[in-house]
Amino acid sequence: MKKLITLVSLLLLLFAVINLNAATLYTPNGKSFSSSDAGRSSYNADYFEAWKTNNFGPGKPYPNSEVLGEWENGLWEYNCHVFAWNNWQGAARWSSESDMWTLGKPSPYNLLWRDYPDVWYTDSDNPIGIVSYIETSNQNEASIVTYKSGSTITHSARIVGSGTRYISKWGSNPIVKHPPTEVPSFYGSRYKYYKINPAYRPVGTGDPAGRNWGTIENALSGIPSGGAVSVYSGTYMQSNNITINNNITLYLKPGVTLKFGSGKKLTINSTLKAEGTYSNRITFRSQSGTWYGIEFNNGSSSSRVRYCTIKNAQVGIHMIHTNVYLHDNKIEYNTTGLLFENYSDGSGIVNCHEISFNSSYGIRCKTYSDPLIFSSNTIHDNGWGYAGIYGD
Repeated sequence: MKKLITLVSLLLLLFAVINLNAATLYTPNGKSFSSSDAGRSSYNADYFEAWKTNNFGPGKPYPNSEVLGEWENGLWEYNCHVFAWNNWQGAARWSSESDMWTLGKPSPYNLLWRDYPDVWYTDSDNPIGIVSYIETSNQNEASIVTYKSGSTITHSARIVGSGTRYISKWGSNPIVKHPPTEVPSFYGSRYKYYKINPAYRPVGTGDPAGRNWGTIENALSGIPSGGAVSVYSGTYMQSNNITINNNITLYLKPGVTLKFGSGKKLTINSTLKAEGTYSNRITFRSQSGTWYGIEFNNGSSSSRVRYCTIKNAQVGIHMIHTNVYLHDNKIEYNTTGLLFENYSDGSGIVNCHEISFNSSYGIRCKTYSDPLIFSSNTIHDNGWGYAGIYGD
């Protein structure tokens, strides 16, 4: 028994050591992965200055390159791939070296070594389902370039400005600003160029790679089929109609408030994922007067609406020949709260809602609609009778 206890203790210690020698990082679109301890020898400021003096300047191996920054403790702990690709550098192409560490420098530098950069451009299994970076043949739109020697990807660099200079981390050595071809010979030559994938477009503040398309309309303009727009917490004034087509998904994060202009509509012909939380709801309402509401059409059955408040609309939620997951919503102060139309499969679920103070109907079912309305709903103070459920 003592031997067994000792063995278990050793295994637990081993797991603890393993955990101490790995860190969790994330791609721009949210895939988690591990980076490891470099295991490289440390060096001091004297080594830093000697390396710079011996390698850079006229008559030296890299005459047109320059070392950036000063010696820092832990500088040897991270490599080119983590430096170039990780979220603290932002996703956009750098205009100058001042864009380095645009989202904050890591502290301390440890557990930040990654042998290959493929996780950043093969992460289609992230929560969004859209790969973070894609290859491009247009060097002018790329933000990152890889190098290859033989069959091995050896190096990653950030492209700066017009592309005549790159910035990269040379192994455990310092960060260097250099011409594209002025790199250690064992890095080989430039291989592929990458840009952030335009099929995923965040709106608002909160994206880990610093992307912000400003408005939902901007994000939807020209987005490729199958793309996605994520809206971060905040209040957004919607003066125009919004239509989600073309296999696009609109994600609304907890804390979002969309305020629509009078008569304006949110039309879903593809997918809306509006899932708040019990303590941090998503709100749809008017700027003033009455907006039209949310209309779900055929093709929107993958949508989910949960922990949302829908108010001040002509029709809070209007479903036309579709089936959408609705749960834990407050639908109040509309003309009609829920309208089901041309809806005959009986699988629409209305569950755990509060449907109240709608001036005409709480729930209206018409033209062969037969949604499942559970007793867990609270339906009160609607215009057409106390219950507010009407069929025609």
